Amino acid sequence: MGGTGYYNKVFQVIGTCTDSGEVQPDYGDACQQENLTEGFQTAASFLSPGGVICVADDFVVEPNTSFHLTKFTMHTLLLGGGLHNATINIRSAVDGAPGPILHSFVNKGPATEDYNGYWPFPGMPFDVVSVFITFSWENAPIELSEGNYFIEVIPTPYSTDFLTWEATSQPAIGFDSYSSFDMGATWEEHPGYNLVFSVEGYCDSTLDTQTHEQTTIKYFPNPVKDVLQFTTEEQIKNVTIYNMEGREIIGYTVSGNTIDMQRLATGIYMVKVQLDNGNSDVIKIVKE
Repeated sequence: MGGTGYYNKVFQVIGTCTDSGEVQPDYGDACQQENLTEGFQTAASFLSPGGVICVADDFVVEPNTSFHLTKFTMHTLLLGGGLHNATINIRSAVDGAPGPILHSFVNKGPATEDYNGYWPFPGMPFDVVSVFITFSWENAPIELSEGNYFIEVIPTPYSTDFLTWEATSQPAIGFDSYSSFDMGATWEEHPGYNLVFSVEGYCDSTLDTQTHEQTTIKYFPNPVKDVLQFTTEEQIKNVTIYNMEGREIIGYTVSGNTIDMQRLATGIYMVKVQLDNGNSDVIKIVKE
């Protein structure tokens, strides 16, 4: 597969649609993260006299979270036809740098290429083209557990001498960006610079949500303004509250079968209740 440049073609498709009856998996709630542009400040080049340069930057999957990656969009600055396709590698992070390849997609064509106009760029005598290039895994999301991951792009360019990935010195996700001139054998850091991109998908809590047959926890009210109350046949051994990013929080008081939550900010929380018999349950609570 491959792209054909950043211009859309004019066409029409006609047909009929029927419900396939397929049940879509529940991957959790839609989520995304991104490094924002700073007005085309600089860029990491994909091209050198010796060939193609591998370029990578990282994103973060929060603790106690499973992330299903469905879209990756990078902001490119280019001249000519851009890229035909690319090898996209998902690498682990080792000491803040790209590590071993976990997932690899060879000759993957862009799902979309969105033209964003001509813009001046430092060091260029004329304007360059800004294009948002998106790669999609919507039909087969990539599942990633908590941690840092580098997304590496190795393009197959059209005939061009200027093909870059926009970068910024603004605070951004995770570690700095990197380039490799030997296909990922070694990496050179771009200190203080991150690449402009976004990742989209679905986030789901990996906190233990198993409900045992013996667990008969009831709770009220929900939403709660001040005090959350439990009724259960077993004694409550421990209560832990997490925010929706999976981080344990403080600021609440447990007394018997009640939790005083009045000091917590308004929002949604996951409350893990452990019983004396070893069973546990995780419930979603809305704090007013």
